Amino acid sequence: MGKKILFILSVFISANAFSQVNGEAEPPHISMDSLFKIKEKESIGKLFPQFNSTFNGRIITKDSLRGKVVFINFWFAACPPCIAEMSALNELYKKFSSNKNFEFISFTYESPARIILLKKKYSIKYKVASVTRQECYRLNQNNGFPTSIVLDREGVIHDLFTGGDIEDKKEAKDFIISMVYKSINGAIMKQ
Repeated sequence: MGKKILFILSVFISANAFSQVNGEAEPPHISMDSLFKIKEKESIGKLFPQFNSTFNGRIITKDSLRGKVVFINFWFAACPPCIAEMSALNELYKKFSSNKNFEFISFTYESPARIILLKKKYSIKYKVASVTRQECYRLNQNNGFPTSIVLDREGVIHDLFTGGDIEDKKEAKDFIISMVYKSINGAIMKQ
């Protein structure tokens, strides 16, 4: 997966350098968003990695979630797009939390003490675990922040969304309602 991105970047850099030297037209623009979309598609259908984390004093593992559709969000406090989606994620949690076949968990590399303050500040209702930055990247498939992943009942990645640059709360809410709700409902309905 990483090799493909490096290959794409090297082709882009080579083509760009060649066109500047020879005065030819520039190659098509390859954005970071398009690279993230490639990575998202590559992740879908793969097993989510094992983890063992403490949420609100309770140890949760990937295996303990088997049989449930799981929504996982990755964030940190200094990330404006992460903060922009917090209220929409609280609504998502409220909407699906009564479904016994659904679980919402969140990972951040913020310290446990900081998580307590942030949960209060942003009225975060869902479970948040503090893990290392390296663990966040391992679990979020080396994507940026925020990243949200929907797992099916077997622990397979049903959908993966990278947050990108949405810093407006309304835009973040619209994205979550139009894309994430649809994905969770699809995973829940899938037998």
